[in-house]
Amino acid sequence: MSGGRATVNRKRGIGNRTQCGDISAVSPEGHKLTDLFVVECKFYANLDLATSLLLGRGKLAQFWKEVCAEAKHANKEPLLIARQNRFEPLVLMTPVKGTMILCVNAMALSYQTPPQDAAVHLFKSLLQTKCPL
Repeated sequence: MSGGRATVNRKRGIGNRTQCGDISAVSPEGHKLTDLFVVECKFYANLDLATSLLLGRGKLAQFWKEVCAEAKHANKEPLLIARQNRFEPLVLMTPVKGTMILCVNAMALSYQTPPQDAAVHLFKSLLQTKCPL
């Protein structure tokens, strides 16, 4: 069920901040990330990148809306890692708070998509960023 565990538990009235999103931590080192972010991972042949980034519609935009909603329920920041065939993996996060938490100084393409803005980064650029997290 991947990240669906939190959704099912929430429908049953059970709140579980540690089991939301596709990534959960099993050791204390991982808690530094998962205590702050709901992390979703998507790999699709076609994420409708142009439609999503330019018009705020398409699969990538829909996945961003979903992770934002899940993060709001968990009182965390949304983080979406997405890859489309023949493209580099992307990371979407909120442009102010999410970017500040991860100390991201890399160039980002920011775009408006409901329910909130997203900063789009190349995954490999984030891996090169030095952060004390």
